[in-house]
Amino acid sequence: MQRQANQSFQFNQSISIRQSNQYDLFDEINRGKQYDKFQSILTRNLYNSQYGVEQ
Repeated sequence: MQRQANQSFQFNQSISIRQSNQYDLFDEINRGKQYDKFQSILTRNLYNSQYGVEQ
């Protein structure tokens, strides 16, 4: 009984670790996308202010 409890505990542990890893990866991807979007907006604004291009 005790061994079965340990096994299910370990299994749950590995699932939660995997889920948190996926979440971190997802979070990083989202942050990267937001950063890229922010960068492109900044670059476009800089370009527009330098060359007077209206959107």
